[in-house]
Amino acid sequence: MATKKSQSINAALIKGAYTSARSGGYQKSTFNLDFSGAAKILQQKAAANQKLQEKAEEMLNFQPALGKISENDQGPLLDYFSGVKNQMADIHTEMQGADQETRIRLQGELARLKQTAITANSELTNRSQISEDYAEAVNKKELTAAMDPVRRAQLDKIHVEKDYELILQNGKTAYKLPDGSILTNKEANDFKLKAYDQQKAITTLSDNFFKDGFQNKPLGPDTLDATTQSLMKNLDKDAIESLKTDKLLGDQDLIIDQKEEYDAINKKYNTNYKVGDELLEEHERYGVANNIVGHLKNVHKKGMSDYQAKQNPITTGSMPIDGTLPYIDTRNAGALIWYEEFGAYGPGIKNPTGGMPMKDKSLKKDDKLLVKDAQALNSMAVGLSAPFK
Repeated sequence: MATKKSQSINAALIKGAYTSARSGGYQKSTFNLDFSGAAKILQQKAAANQKLQEKAEEMLNFQPALGKISENDQGPLLDYFSGVKNQMADIHTEMQGADQETRIRLQGELARLKQTAITANSELTNRSQISEDYAEAVNKKELTAAMDPVRRAQLDKIHVEKDYELILQNGKTAYKLPDGSILTNKEANDFKLKAYDQQKAITTLSDNFFKDGFQNKPLGPDTLDATTQSLMKNLDKDAIESLKTDKLLGDQDLIIDQKEEYDAINKKYNTNYKVGDELLEEHERYGVANNIVGHLKNVHKKGMSDYQAKQNPITTGSMPIDGTLPYIDTRNAGALIWYEEFGAYGPGIKNPTGGMPMKDKSLKKDDKLLVKDAQALNSMAVGLSAPFK
């Protein structure tokens, strides 16, 4: 059963949800086709009866919302619609006097043609929004360096430079680039952003692990297991590549290339990987998650260490005995001042004018009243901002 902590860990990771890797595909507009005036085509091509004209007009009465489509794409799209209109007009003419079986078949063809028009407009409307998002990501340097550089250059041509030839076939869009390469609509819309949501979630985990350690809370196996499972669920391949390539976790090494890392995977999945072997996606996710958990354990350990230092400052030094602090108060030996000539602290004489005590000129180099041992000073001193080392 998941503990409250594991639930909060999972929530933190899912909250980011890895808009992760947000890769195009923004459906932000609906489309209403309106082929006004299409009935005129029917009138020119056949003397259809009034009922047939009304039906044809209903089938062809739609107009693309060109304001939502890139100017580069408007001309080809209008040409495509003109072709669709003509084909539909021909079909309606063919339906006159046709038998029932033929009419059913032709009605299906009309529906297919209309759907290709809807699909073409929808893809281009969405592509225009995706191009805006892509350009914004470029300006904000949000695209991951893990993207294939060739594909990145191709997407720049489509979304930023608008240097392509639009291909429309059966309602499907594709993009021919100057070098002759062709990208489908799906390929053109597929770009990857840096895994900032995963980075934020992992940073939050790190903060929580440190806080738990600093509060002297033990780190149990259930917490570690829940954290590993949550990471595996939410670190997809794109996110892992971004975390590694974009260095979103600083110098933390997420690359699986050490024997102990492969050993951990082999133990988990009863496999027999050797260093350098290509890992299945799930196994790589486990290896990366296990590495992150190992880092979190060290963070928790650091928190525990800081907690112990806070509780017992004598055992952990951080301030040199060099006179940086010229004067210290003690629990029961009065004030000690720094004697530079002896490299030690010793008792001072009350200053008649107030303020810091004065040096006792009667002290000698080997005087037992002089103190230069860090542990002794830490045990005597009160109110230190940091212990002596």
